[in-house]
Amino acid sequence: MKNRIAEFAEWRGVNTQEATDIINRAAHCAEAWESRKDIYDFHKNTYYFISALLSWETTTKYNYSDAIVAFAKTWPHYPIKTFMDHGSGIGYDAIRMIQEAGCDVYLYELDSPHLDFAIWRLKKRNLWDKVKGVLIVTEGNPMPDYPLVDFTSSIAVIEHLEYPQRDLKHILDRTRYVAIRVDPMVEKGNSSPTHFDTNVEFLVKLNGQDPDLLNELGIKRINSACIPIYEVTRNVPPEFRVNKFIQNGSKDSGMVEYIWSKE
Repeated sequence: MKNRIAEFAEWRGVNTQEATDIINRAAHCAEAWESRKDIYDFHKNTYYFISALLSWETTTKYNYSDAIVAFAKTWPHYPIKTFMDHGSGIGYDAIRMIQEAGCDVYLYELDSPHLDFAIWRLKKRNLWDKVKGVLIVTEGNPMPDYPLVDFTSSIAVIEHLEYPQRDLKHILDRTRYVAIRVDPMVEKGNSSPTHFDTNVEFLVKLNGQDPDLLNELGIKRINSACIPIYEVTRNVPPEFRVNKFIQNGSKDSGMVEYIWSKE
């Protein structure tokens, strides 16, 4: 955490203690959102999510990036060359997917200080040439368009959205494979002030991998470990689609235990 605070301090042009004070103040300013406008106003005027995401990066329990990177590096049936980081935060997954999996990436995030910080971090690491687009979500453009990508990660993101089902369909239409994880707090009553109360039933079904919902969305889970990763069947060429269930996850790559094969 100290290294990350030092990096935040460098970006802000303050000393480490001042950076720590900013982060600590931000950690206490979350408030309930009642409309989409509240989201934009909140993010434009607070460092709350930088505070939260700096902690996220250093908390192994909630760090799903290993599985995301492992999938991109080991999925044997289709080459993963492009990656869209849905809710890219401060750029942690984007940085790793470039450095470790060699992917071209798209950032997808609200107009906010944490997006500015993510861009700065990527440029600092000389990775900016691998960023193929910055998709900025605004009140006037809540679902920016972008080309079809090979892989998308949406981890603990859609529960923060006013219309999660609509926004999820938007990203599913533009990816071949997707990692989706809803914050488990949703199933415990949606207690976070930064989660919307709209469509909780949909989110709970998605986390529970309700078969009817997955069929409606046109996705099939292809792993059994860590986080759910799905094939978006309509966007995968027929010759690359999975169709054979592998008992006991025999295609085990460590972080990603594959349970389907195309053979």
